[in-house]
Amino acid sequence: MPQFTCRKCGNLLPEGQTVCPYCGTNNETNFGTDIAQSDPSVNNADQDNKNTFALVGMITGIVSVVLMPLMSCFCTPGNVVLGILPIVFGILGLNYIKDHPGAEGKVQSWVGIGLGAFTLLAGLILIVIMVIFMIASHSV
Repeated sequence: MPQFTCRKCGNLLPEGQTVCPYCGTNNETNFGTDIAQSDPSVNNADQDNKNTFALVGMITGIVSVVLMPLMSCFCTPGNVVLGILPIVFGILGLNYIKDHPGAEGKVQSWVGIGLGAFTLLAGLILIVIMVIFMIASHSV
């Protein structure tokens, strides 16, 4: 009897079992269609381990910190937008990990969230400082 891999996590199913002992997915209904036969040269689990959201979150977080000084000079509210993007992508990356056991990208997701929160907070502080200076200059 051929061995099969789980359609969700990619681990080998024990012979004769249709419920994955690793992630609990019931593979019985799709036996023969969604479940790939085990082939050592092809690893279907690698496709589920790629977490694009986490990678995009980390990259946008780095970009937001790098562009923060430039945005502070020309468009302070832009820092707020640049801070929100990595937070959103980082959260999506963490949700992906929750939905796909064995997926990678937890560190990248948290890096994106942290850098995004830093940029967002810095942008909000700069806006408050600008408003205070505007009020102070009009009252003089």
